[in-house]
Amino acid sequence: MSGRGAGASPALWLAVALLTVCRASRAQEVRDFNADTPGKSYTPYTVAQGYLQLESDIVHVVAMDGSRLTLSLDPVLKYGVADDVEVEVQTGGLMTMTYRVDGRAVRLAGYGDTTPALKWNVFGNDWQLFSVAVRPGIKIPTASTGLGNGQVEYFFDVPAQLALPYGLTLQVQQEIDLLKNQGDAGKHFEYSEILSLGRSFGKTTLTGELFAQSGTDPNSPALYTADIGIGYALTPTVVLALGAYLGLNRYAPSVEAYSAFAFRF
Repeated sequence: MSGRGAGASPALWLAVALLTVCRASRAQEVRDFNADTPGKSYTPYTVAQGYLQLESDIVHVVAMDGSRLTLSLDPVLKYGVADDVEVEVQTGGLMTMTYRVDGRAVRLAGYGDTTPALKWNVFGNDWQLFSVAVRPGIKIPTASTGLGNGQVEYFFDVPAQLALPYGLTLQVQQEIDLLKNQGDAGKHFEYSEILSLGRSFGKTTLTGELFAQSGTDPNSPALYTADIGIGYALTPTVVLALGAYLGLNRYAPSVEAYSAFAFRF
C-alpha cells in the first residue's frame, strides 16, 4: 500500500464518524411529531424545518336537515420552511352532497376549495409546557358548482397549548374569519372559540373539546358543538384518528363524524 493510501484510511473513517454523529444529532433535534387531528383545533407547533407532513380525512360525513355531505381525501401538505414557520396547502378533496327539493333527490359531486396558510410559532415550539402560534390563511374558490360559494375568504387562528398535571393537555384557540354573507354578496366577521382537553395513554390519545361559532351576519346563527376524538400512533410519525362532532343547538349539524390520518416524511 502506498503512503498516500495508508494516510487516507484514517481520514476516511474520521469523516464517516463525524457524518454519523451529525446525522444522529440532527435526528435527536427533530421536533416531536404533532398532527392537527383529531379535533377542530390546530396544534401551535410547526413541522420541523426541511420536513414534509401530510394529513387528510379518509372519510368525513356531515348530516343536517335531511342533507348529507361526504368528503374524502382532502390532503393538507405542510412544509417546515424555517425553524418556527411552516407553510401548508389544503385541497378540497372529493365531495358528494345529497339533499331533497320538493320531494326530489338531488346529488352533487366534485371537489372543494383550496386553502393555503402559514403557521408561525411565536413561543414555545420546542417547549412542551406552553406554546402559542398564529396561523393566517385564505380560501381560494376552486370548488365545483354547488359545492362552494365562489368567494375568496380569509381566516386568522391563534392556537395555544398548556401542559397540565396528570398528563393532561389544555388547548385553546381563537379564530377570526372574513366570510361571504348568506343573503347577499357582502362579507361579515365570524368568530370561533375552541377549548380542548386531551391525554395520552401510551400510543393512544383521547381528546374532548367544546366549539362555539358566531358572527355579525344575522343570517348566520351561532352554533355550538361538543367534540370527541381518539388518535393512535402506528409509528412515531404516523397517526390514525377517529372523531365525532355532536351538535348542541339546532343550527349545528346533527351528525358529523370522520376518520383521518397524518404522517411526516
